[in-house]
Amino acid sequence: MNEYHEDERTELKRELINDIKCEIVAFLNSDGGTIYVGVDDDGKVIGFDDYKIKDEMDLKIGNWMQDSFYPKPFGLIQYAFNKDNVLVISVCKGTRKPYFLKDKGPKPSGVFIRVGRSKRKATNEEILHMIMESHNYSYEDDISNEQELTFKEFERTLDENGIKPTSRLMNSLGLKNKHGFYTNLGYIMSDQSNIVVKLAEYDDNMNFKIKKSFGGSLVTILKNVEEQAERLNDLKIIIDGNTFKRIETKSYPGASIREMIMNAICHADYFIHSNIKIEFFPDKVKITSPGGIFNASLEDIMNGVQTYRNPKLVHIFDKLGMIENFGTGIPRTIYSYEDYDIQPEFKTTNNFFVVTLPNINFYNELESSQVNTKNSADGRLNDRINAQNKTDGRLNDRINAQNKTDGRLNDRINAQNKVDGRLNGRINAQNDADGRLNGRINTQNDVDGRLNGRINTQNMTDGRLNDRINVQNDADGLLNARENEQNNMDDQFNESISELGKEILMIIMQNPGIRIPKIVIKLSERDKIVSYSKVRNCIRRNLTDYVERRGSKKSGGYYLKDKF
Repeated sequence: MNEYHEDERTELKRELINDIKCEIVAFLNSDGGTIYVGVDDDGKVIGFDDYKIKDEMDLKIGNWMQDSFYPKPFGLIQYAFNKDNVLVISVCKGTRKPYFLKDKGPKPSGVFIRVGRSKRKATNEEILHMIMESHNYSYEDDISNEQELTFKEFERTLDENGIKPTSRLMNSLGLKNKHGFYTNLGYIMSDQSNIVVKLAEYDDNMNFKIKKSFGGSLVTILKNVEEQAERLNDLKIIIDGNTFKRIETKSYPGASIREMIMNAICHADYFIHSNIKIEFFPDKVKITSPGGIFNASLEDIMNGVQTYRNPKLVHIFDKLGMIENFGTGIPRTIYSYEDYDIQPEFKTTNNFFVVTLPNINFYNELESSQVNTKNSADGRLNDRINAQNKTDGRLNDRINAQNKTDGRLNDRINAQNKVDGRLNGRINAQNDADGRLNGRINTQNDVDGRLNGRINTQNMTDGRLNDRINVQNDADGLLNARENEQNNMDDQFNESISELGKEILMIIMQNPGIRIPKIVIKLSERDKIVSYSKVRNCIRRNLTDYVERRGSKKSGGYYLKDKF
C-alpha cells in the first residue's frame, strides 16, 4: 500500500466532490500538484473497487475538462486509478494563467491559488499579476501614467559619474520608449517617483529608536538608504592587551548588508503597491521587498542561478558604478558569514522576499556574558570550598585544644600515681580508679581519632576538587595562550592591506608556493573575478612586506616570509 499525506503539492480527498474543481484550478495557477481521491485526511485508503463507480468518476472528470475550466487545460491534467484503487489526478503548472471556473469568471470567486497545504481565493491584484505574467508584461517598459517628469537628482548622479544626460541616453537606458513616452522605469528614476523605502530601528521592547522614509528618484533612495544602514552597522573595537592593536568587528560583516539592500531595490516588484522595509532589531536586520523570486526557486538562487525582474534598472545601476558583480549578492552575503556559527536566512512567498542577517556583535556579547556567568559560578564554588576549609580548620583547633587538656590531665594522673605508689595499701585501689579514668580518656581519644579521620577524608575530597579546578584553569590558560598567539599573528599584518590583498594573502598562507594563475582560480572560487595583472600588481603594491617569490620563473611561487 502507498503512504499518503498532504503537503504543499498534495491534496487528499475522500470522494470526487465539486470542491475538487477548485483544487485543480489552484494547482494550475500555482506550481502544480496531485490530488488523491479515495483517501481520508489521515492517509487511510478507502479506494473504489466497483468498476461502475470508477466509470462514473471517469465520465465526471471528462465533463469537467470540457465544461468547467477556462482556459481549457489541454495536456495539463492526467488522471487514472492506481493499484490501491485510488483515483490519482495529476495537475501541471499552467502556462496561460489565470485559470478559473468557467461559470464564475476571472474574479476572486472563480480563481484559486495554492498557499501551503490549502487553497484560497486569489485577490484582484494577484489575478492581474497572473494576467501580466502570462502576457510577458514588463513593468519597466509600460508607459507611465505620469508624463510630466523631471530628472534633476538622476542627472546629478549621471554628472557625478562623468555621463552627459542626453535625450538619446534616456532612450537607450529605457526611460523613454521609441515613441517618446516616459516608461515606468523613467517614472521611478524621476523626481516625481512615489517609491518609498522605509527604515526603522527598534529597542529591546520594540519601541522605535529611528523611523525614516526615503523617497524620490530611486538612485537617491539607494544612496540615502545605504548611508543610513551603514550608520547603524555598529563597529565594535577591542584593544588587544598584549599588542595594543585594534580589533574591529562590524555587526553585519563584509558587504552583506549593502548587497541585500541592493538586491531588494533591484529585484522588487514595483507593480505591487507595497514598500521595501529595512528593520534593525537588537539581534538582526530584516529586509523585506515586494515580489517573490522571479522565474526561479530559492534553491536555484542559492545555487547561483541569476534572474532579473528589472533588467534595465540593473543596467542603470551598473552603468553608474553602484553595483559590483551583480547577481552574486546572496552567495557573497553567505560568504561574509562563513567564519561565524550564525548564518543569514532567506524566505520567499508569492508576494515577498525576506532576508534576515544576524548581528555578529550581539551574539558575541551574548556568548561573552554566558562565559562570565560560568566564571562567576566557578568563583562561588571556590568560595564555598574555602569557607568549608576554614570551618574544618577551626574544628581541628578545637580538637588540638582538647588533646592538650587531656595531656595535662594525664600529667596530673601520673603525678598522683607516684604519690599513690608510696602507699602500698592504697596503690591498687587508686590504680583501679585511675584505670577506669584512663579507659574514659582512651574512649575520648578514640572518638577524637575518628573525628580527625573524617576531617582528613573531607580535606582529601576538597583537595581533589581543587586539583580538578586547577586542571580546568590550566586548560583555559592554554586555550587563551593559543588565541593570543593567533591574534598576535593576525596583528602582524598591516591594516592598510586592501580587501583583495587580504584575500590573496590568505590564499598564499594556505597554499605555500602557489603561482599567480592558481591564485586567480582560488579567487574565482570566492566570487572574486580578477585578471592576472591585477593580482600581480596587488602583490607588488600591498604584500611585499609579507610575501616573497622563491624558485625559478618556471617552477617558483609565492611564500609567506620567514618572519611570519
